[in-house]
Amino acid sequence: REGATTRTFMTDMQLVDIEKRLGALVERVHRKALINFAFVARLEPQPTGGYLAHMKGGARVEISRQSARRIRRRLGIT
Repeated sequence: REGATTRTFMTDMQLVDIEKRLGALVERVHRKALINFAFVARLEPQPTGGYLAHMKGGARVEISRQSARRIRRRLGIT
């Protein structure tokens, strides 16, 4: 499935293997999702402590609370 800047892939590969192949291009944000921050339009804080990433193509991706902590450190958000 493709949007203007969003692509979703179905594969038998494990996310950890995809993450290794793509390296710094993507970041694991949930046990079931990787995202490229170059395509994030905005991050919406969630009551759970995580975020909802609104992608430039219109898709939304859940970011876990644990990943949100790592992202806040990376972006210098307190």
